[in-house]
Amino acid sequence: MHTPRIYSFREIIRTVISLPTWHALRTHYIGQEGWEASRRSRKSEQFGRPIPWWPYSAVSFVQQIVPTSARILEIGAGNSSLWWAHRGNRTTAIEDSAEWASSLVAKASAELVPLEIIEANIDECNPFCLGLDRDFDVLVVDHSGDRPKAIERFLPFLNPNSFVILDNSDRAEYASARELLLTRGYQVVDFFGLGPINAFGTMTSVFFKQALGAKGIHAIFNTVAN
Repeated sequence: MHTPRIYSFREIIRTVISLPTWHALRTHYIGQEGWEASRRSRKSEQFGRPIPWWPYSAVSFVQQIVPTSARILEIGAGNSSLWWAHRGNRTTAIEDSAEWASSLVAKASAELVPLEIIEANIDECNPFCLGLDRDFDVLVVDHSGDRPKAIERFLPFLNPNSFVILDNSDRAEYASARELLLTRGYQVVDFFGLGPINAFGTMTSVFFKQALGAKGIHAIFNTVAN
């Protein structure tokens, strides 16, 4: 079957007809999330405030299901570290880059948000030499190194009912991390969709051991509905 060229009369008409739909998407859903500003600034922000570089649906779910009293351990610091701290969560981040760590600490200080960042080579350091407690509620893995290895090495620092958040979980190189967590008794909810900056969808997975209960089920359906 012949496929019309993009500049054919049929395609021009189809494009014109679709303009109201694209305009509605741009001014409503994308506008609600503040996506265009993040795209222009190349910053993971929402209306000028830091936000994790995850799908908006993942951010919404975590916002509902993780209490502000939870202690957060992040492997790879970023705007998500500031977001957690702004929520009131006690946040510790392990970061490879001294320059990036310093910039985040400065920003947190300027905003009067307490945030602990430990500079260390994530793939090479011995986690047990970092002075970490062993009672974190959430482990976030979102650094540029070996994420499956990081999950295995930092799991001992989590409490029994912890959450693990793995960003870019649809990548083939992180499949072993997924399998590791499932064999350790975790369940998983995957979130795929639009997030800050990028014009394409990405996936973030939230792993959990505890029963989510009515609140968790409500959060899942509320996130899907929105």
